[in-house]
Amino acid sequence: MKFNLIINGKEVEIDAPANIRLSVLLSEILNRKSVKHNCGSGQCGFCLILIDDKPIYSCIYPASIAQNKRITTLESITQKSEYLNITKGFQLAEVELCPNCAPARILLTLNHLERNRELTGEMIDNIIESVTCDCTDTKALKEALYLSSNFYEGGHF
Repeated sequence: MKFNLIINGKEVEIDAPANIRLSVLLSEILNRKSVKHNCGSGQCGFCLILIDDKPIYSCIYPASIAQNKRITTLESITQKSEYLNITKGFQLAEVELCPNCAPARILLTLNHLERNRELTGEMIDNIIESVTCDCTDTKALKEALYLSSNFYEGGHF
């Protein structure tokens, strides 16, 4: 089946099996390394991406539904100041996320900040709960997200 996708602002046409999951298409066929296909059931969150600015678990999302929708992966923001500002918060909190959860957590953080410019406690909890990973403890992660919010706003510490 031919898929017409808009990935990180670029139109892509690709042939793939009709029933392919979006995470498999992105990670294995289109080589988007930030998208992980791990659990296949939307439980771990490693596959989290944005579709039309809404977070979705791409491992349970059929690629056919993504036709002509705006798909955003971490690759689209790694060269932007917003990415650097968010990661400054993690660095200051001395939190090193693993390669499995970092893309989803950072993308979800950016998504919240673009809409609200400040992370509330509820948003921070949502970011933590949306991705299941034990690479860092919850208290340190909350601190890192809080600091990221301040750097995103242009705060100085």
